[in-house]
Amino acid sequence: MDWYYAINNQRNGPVSEETLQNLISTGVVQKSTLVWCETMQNWAEAGTIPELAPLFQEAPPAQLKPLSPLPSLPSLPPQQSFPASNPFQPAQTSMEPAGILARFAGVFVDGLIIGVPFQVLQIIITVIAALMLGDSEDGTTGAIILQLVGGLVQLLSIVAALIYEVHFLTKSGSTPGRSLCGVKIVNVDGSLLTTGQAIGRYFAKILSSLICCIGFFMAFFNDEHITLHDQLCNTRVIKK
Repeated sequence: MDWYYAINNQRNGPVSEETLQNLISTGVVQKSTLVWCETMQNWAEAGTIPELAPLFQEAPPAQLKPLSPLPSLPSLPPQQSFPASNPFQPAQTSMEPAGILARFAGVFVDGLIIGVPFQVLQIIITVIAALMLGDSEDGTTGAIILQLVGGLVQLLSIVAALIYEVHFLTKSGSTPGRSLCGVKIVNVDGSLLTTGQAIGRYFAKILSSLICCIGFFMAFFNDEHITLHDQLCNTRVIKK
């Protein structure tokens, strides 16, 4: 049997008897709340209905203001109504996938932001090291030192890129480069990534780049432009 209930003079329903019991147990429907079902001629307070009255023995204290009386129902059952503020109406979330060009452009711009400074730093350090080792007779040692310096700079650039991406993705869902291209990275439910998810996605991108970047090219073969790292981390790239 379906029930209707009124809150702030707004009719809600129909809901099943089980749902109505849950509303009573959570305090949404109180003793003074007007309810109606097809076996009743008029609206009545829930606490006065024999089959509902026992449910209020353990119900939480009243949290809603008493309602003013509603007019009697017509002979036909009331039509279903869903006001905009109805808490039982499911929220609709729309996430439009970002275009392939926009998302790759965002990655490219972020690469410039992170990569160019470290490339310049590596050149400067290499030149300085070469000048300092220029007079050394041991060319092998000098070459090893230059390689170590270059490797250290590359390692620092990887760490910086990781910190850069994790910081912005967990704060706003979009790095400066992606934001410039109108791109945002979120979970499938639209929420922002956690720190662990952002770190995992960063290393999943490295996996996508292996074997001739096949993981990235997967975006060309589905409507949502989902890459391998999107699938692994359950993320989506959407328009900002």
